[in-house]
Amino acid sequence: SPTHKSTHGSHHHNQTAAHGPVLSLSEATHAHLSKKYGKWGRVLGSGAGGTVRLIKSSTKNGGTIYAVKEFRPKRVGESEKEYQKKVTAEFCVGSTLKHPNIIETVDIVSDHGHYYEVMEYAPYDLFSVVMSGKMARPEIYCVFRQICDGVEYLHSIGLAHRDLKLDNCVMTEQNVVKIIDFGTATVFHYPGKQQTKATGIVGSDPYLAPEVLREDSYDPRKTDVWSVAIIFMCMVLRRFPWTIPDAKTDPSFRSFVHAHPDLCEKPPVKDHHHPPAPASDSGPKNIAVREPLRSASTSTNATDVDSSASSSFDSTVSSLMSAPSDCGTSLTIPRSNESDPEPKIGGEKRHVPTANVATTTKNVASHTRTRTDSVATTHGGGADSIFRLLPRESRSAIRRMMHVEPTARCTLTDLLKGKGKSSSLLCGCAASGKSGIDTPPGPCQDHDCSPEEEDDGDEWLKGIHSCTDSNCKGDHTHIKVVVDDKHHKKRFF
Repeated sequence: SPTHKSTHGSHHHNQTAAHGPVLSLSEATHAHLSKKYGKWGRVLGSGAGGTVRLIKSSTKNGGTIYAVKEFRPKRVGESEKEYQKKVTAEFCVGSTLKHPNIIETVDIVSDHGHYYEVMEYAPYDLFSVVMSGKMARPEIYCVFRQICDGVEYLHSIGLAHRDLKLDNCVMTEQNVVKIIDFGTATVFHYPGKQQTKATGIVGSDPYLAPEVLREDSYDPRKTDVWSVAIIFMCMVLRRFPWTIPDAKTDPSFRSFVHAHPDLCEKPPVKDHHHPPAPASDSGPKNIAVREPLRSASTSTNATDVDSSASSSFDSTVSSLMSAPSDCGTSLTIPRSNESDPEPKIGGEKRHVPTANVATTTKNVASHTRTRTDSVATTHGGGADSIFRLLPRESRSAIRRMMHVEPTARCTLTDLLKGKGKSSSLLCGCAASGKSGIDTPPGPCQDHDCSPEEEDDGDEWLKGIHSCTDSNCKGDHTHIKVVVDDKHHKKRFF
């Protein structure tokens, strides 16, 4: 969903009635949109959730460009109450979010029975930047840190995005990454209450966490963490590691699961009433026996793969490092099984190869910068093959984000602030020294760790200085890829 930012700076906030959180559509501004904001421009995209197009104010008013989403009309058989609820959920969530790496909702306008969300405009989408093949390692790190910061902010206020992917990240002229498209976002934690599980298969197949396909309910915060890790892999490899995280239908994911049994183990259950038994090197290990992954054939458009097919991780990595990256054989990114809640840029299909397609990055032309990203050049082999394709310093964080067992998967707060150091504003558990409304006795899952288990986060990720930081020294530049370069002089109208 192309919701983007103006290139004219932040002064536009003085020109428009900046909105606080909108709790209901009755609070929307009643105005003639074009009179208030200016001349309509081109359509950025359309989908089941509505249409997004540009609007530009007059030169005397600063010439600011906004992205405006018109919510879809009420469907046949849909009650006014149902319609208002769906419109309110997305628009009003957007109006509450205030973070440098989250797209800003400037205004919500009601114009002759139609509802519009006016948002900042950012002209570059991350998918096109990644697929240009020109991202250097410092750029990748900068973008990754910004995405982590934005998603960690969402989680800190009890909101999960549920559809994180390259397509839902855009960038401003100032190299600030913005997360967009909150059509499938869900509140998983209300202050002082127990966390709420999410249900349903929501998202795009290659970015899905395995439990979304396997479990009836799941922690949507942990599924976001998995998706962010896949985004990092895509930026580094320019490939998806698999088509869908289903060991029955996808041989690449099956190989990953078989190669990393430690990532499938549940953490030991803690007894808060009795001291832990002394550690022993003898006796059987407490390894959780997992049920086979449920097929996602009813919820995905991914091509079915013969479940009897075998694909070792070593052969996958060999193919990654032996053939040219012409992107000739590609996979169309499957849409969510649900109706697409947001328009996609230009309505075009996106094509990205998966890791089991024999490809690797090719050198860019001599007039471009030297590639410094981290596609491996030698055959690593072994159980850690997929991680060996990643920069050495990033492997620890990405491994923690990619535990197949979600209860063992880290949170972004664990990485950015440290284990056991999440805010107690939401949980209200006993460990935080507060008392929630209906929180169970004892510590919550975020504070359930001993002083010995606490840490200060991941040093590599914490050490990345992103372009969001005003004190960033500018030790790297960012590639700017315009979606419609061929007709750039006519891009607005």
